[in-house]
Amino acid sequence: MKRIAIFAHYDKDNIIDDYVLYYLSALKKVTSKIVFVSDCDLSQSELDKLTNIADFSIAQKNGEYDFGSYKKGFLLAVEKGLLEDAQECLFTNDSCYGPLYQMNAMFDEMNERECDFWGIVKTDYSTIKENEQYVSAKIDHLQSFFLVLKQNVFNSESFMNFIKNVKKEENKLDVIINYEIGLSRILTKDGFKMASYINGYEKVKYPLITKWREFIIKEKCPFIKTSLPRYTEQKSFQCIGWKQVISKYTKYPVELIENHSKRTGVKFSAPIFLNNILKKIFHYK
Repeated sequence: MKRIAIFAHYDKDNIIDDYVLYYLSALKKVTSKIVFVSDCDLSQSELDKLTNIADFSIAQKNGEYDFGSYKKGFLLAVEKGLLEDAQECLFTNDSCYGPLYQMNAMFDEMNERECDFWGIVKTDYSTIKENEQYVSAKIDHLQSFFLVLKQNVFNSESFMNFIKNVKKEENKLDVIINYEIGLSRILTKDGFKMASYINGYEKVKYPLITKWREFIIKEKCPFIKTSLPRYTEQKSFQCIGWKQVISKYTKYPVELIENHSKRTGVKFSAPIFLNNILKKIFHYK
């Protein structure tokens, strides 16, 4: 199957981190072409890291968040003719560590599902804007860190109008409302069928954070959010132990998470008594 990936990147220090290179190298195994789009002015030495990984790259500050990068990457893919005989177009970004598990099994399973577009997880917790006020609402939508659009979707008029009209928003909440939630709403309204790889968490708020253990151990989810270590730093008990779980159940190199987290200001300081408990649970030294 010909699958084109659009990968959105941002880094506060204008670098391509090792965890991103690990992700891209794994992504290359399940895609035909990768278009790398950075919302940073990257140096040539940083772009050289993508040699033999990404097929095309754009590195220019746009300030439009991930969907702005998705737009730029998708339009480049159209311009270069990459999508002319492609069956799927993948939108993904660097907000996750992974893959924790090989992605082939996930793609094989989703190829058997009857759907037009899919993601890792679906939730109905959302926010909408009414009379210039943000209010909570329940609207089924796919989280946009990993989206797969089939040919009938990315060639459709409704999707083309959507992606071409992505613009800079005042804040990230408007990005979520207009683009993450908006894309699922527009496509389902136009009759396209949505699906998610992992089901049963639709009514859970922030499932990849609040249910991360189940996602790794039970669901074999390929990704965890890069924000998880920050919740650990904030003394959120439910997030402590991610290193031990990943080390026990996956082959992912946790030092990639540690190095990135430390560089971006996360400190790991679980109390001694919690470390002793974790050692007994996960049998690590």
